Amino acid sequence: MSRTLTLLCTAIVCAVAASSSAAELSPGQKELQEARSQGQHLFILFSRKNDAATQTMRQTLTTETAKHPEQRRLVEIDVANPQEKVLIDQWQLGRAPMPLTLAIAPNRAVTGGFPVRVTAEQLDKAIVSKGTAACLLAGQTKKLALLCVHHDPAMEVPNGVADFLKDPAYGMSTEVVSISSGDPTEQEFLKSLKLTNHPSTTTALIAPPGTVLASYPTSVTKDQIVATLKTAQSSCCPGGKCGPNGCQPAKTTARN
Repeated sequence: MSRTLTLLCTAIVCAVAASSSAAELSPGQKELQEARSQGQHLFILFSRKNDAATQTMRQTLTTETAKHPEQRRLVEIDVANPQEKVLIDQWQLGRAPMPLTLAIAPNRAVTGGFPVRVTAEQLDKAIVSKGTAACLLAGQTKKLALLCVHHDPAMEVPNGVADFLKDPAYGMSTEVVSISSGDPTEQEFLKSLKLTNHPSTTTALIAPPGTVLASYPTSVTKDQIVATLKTAQSSCCPGGKCGPNGCQPAKTTARN
C-alpha cells in the first residue's frame, strides 16, 4: 500500500512540475514550441509601438503566412513585455531597430532577420530545408558541421567522419548533418554548395558562420579533415584559427 501511495505521489509531483513548467512559458516561447512540434517555420514580429512601419510589416507577414498555413506560423511580441525577456535577451534585441522580423526554423535556427521592412520574397527565402537549417544551427551555436550527402539514404557516415567524431578535441563541437542527394527539398541547398551529381557520399566541412572549408569523397580520412582545419587555423585571419568558435587567436604549441 505504501509503495502504491509513493508512486501516486511521485506521479502527482511530476504532473504538477510539468504543468508549472508549461505555465512559465511566455506566449512567444509557446509559439516556438508549437512551431517545432508541427514542423513549421515561425515568423516573430518584434515591435515597440504600433506605428506605420509596424502595421505594414504586420500586414505583409499576415498575408504571406496565410498563403502557407501548413508551413508557417506568426506571432507578435512587444519588446516591452517582461514575459518575453528571455527571447529578447537570447537574440540580443534590446537595442535593435524596430519593427523587426525573425524567421525561425523548426529546429530553432534563425533563417532570416528583417529590420524595419520585409518583403514577400525575403520571407519565401527564409523558408529553408532541414539540411540548411541544421547547418545554420551548427554555425549559430559555434560548431563545425560535417554535411554528408548520401546517394543512398541507407548509407552511414564515412569511416573518416566517424573517426573524427570520436576524437575528443573535435567530437563535442561538431554536428553531423546527413541528407539524401535525391531529396527534392534539398536541391537548392546542394546547388549552392556545388554538391550535386555525385555518385557516392560526399562530405562538406563547414565552419562558423557558414564557410565551406572543403569537400571530400567517401574515402575521406580523419587526418584529411584535421589537416583542413589546421590549414584554416593558420590562414583564415592573421594569427587566428577557424574552428568551432570561428576565428580566434592561435595558441602557440611548444615543440621538442
